[in-house]
Amino acid sequence: MNWNFTAQNSLGEFISEAEKNASKYGYAPQKVSFADRMKKLRESLSEISTSVFVKVWGNEKEFQSFLTVVEHLNLSAADDSHGKGIVNAALVYAQRPEARRLLTFDEWSRKGVRIKKGSRGIDIFIPSTGEKDGKKTTFFNPTKVWDVEQTTAQFRPVQIGLSDLKVVSCIMSIMDFATDYSDLLPDGVDACYIPRINTVWVRDGQSMAAMRTSLLIEYGHYQLSKAKDYDRTPEANFIAYTSAYLLSRHFGLEMEAPPQEAFPPTVDTPGKIKEILASTLSVSTRICSKMEKELGGLYSVQQDSRDEDMEP
Repeated sequence: MNWNFTAQNSLGEFISEAEKNASKYGYAPQKVSFADRMKKLRESLSEISTSVFVKVWGNEKEFQSFLTVVEHLNLSAADDSHGKGIVNAALVYAQRPEARRLLTFDEWSRKGVRIKKGSRGIDIFIPSTGEKDGKKTTFFNPTKVWDVEQTTAQFRPVQIGLSDLKVVSCIMSIMDFATDYSDLLPDGVDACYIPRINTVWVRDGQSMAAMRTSLLIEYGHYQLSKAKDYDRTPEANFIAYTSAYLLSRHFGLEMEAPPQEAFPPTVDTPGKIKEILASTLSVSTRICSKMEKELGGLYSVQQDSRDEDMEP
């Protein structure tokens, strides 16, 4: 670009004239405050997340893909990564579902990492603390972040596949309920948590993979039973099953995603879908935290390194 001092110095008069005649060209003055822009962005992001919840609900393929994003951003995320929570999972699913580690521009810069040219930021909500009416509170502000693959950093997730036996042994070590083999279980049921006696009845003769699945599902019911209004409804079954699926995938083990007939039939509003998904994430996160502590945090290692030779 050639700098023309004369032309640049005369722009003030040109701008004044353009503003004076802006209405002739179909423009109107735009003075939007920061608060108004943030409000509009919040509303836009809320609409995006709502549309995702409706899109994936009841659709086996879409829901499985969405759960992969949920697992990556919550159970397997690096400690410093943003994007936790079910709403953020929906936003990332809509913008960059392959994302694994999300930081702001300044956070990447402090690590000596550059954003690759042309990379588009991902809009999510990031929590921050502040005061409102003299009380400390948490605000969720719309913020742009970039995935590690959009940077010059090298991402090396550590994934250690565990055996079904190892997972079952871990559950047996940390569970706050008893287990007992029982021949009283109805046909088609491999295990069942009985809240009043705080015991999981298990069918004898299961394979180790089936035992792992059964115990993870019933561990979910145990977590749900802590609520006063707990009942083994289709909704509770769905939450427990989906939580077991997230945990199985997190620990490198196979389990089928919930089939279409498993989705609670009475759920027909975005708000209720969000509530169920949030409960699923809460249950799986609590179980995962205890299991990883017992296992020594095998799945909490996510590393990056700087590559000076890569272009931003």
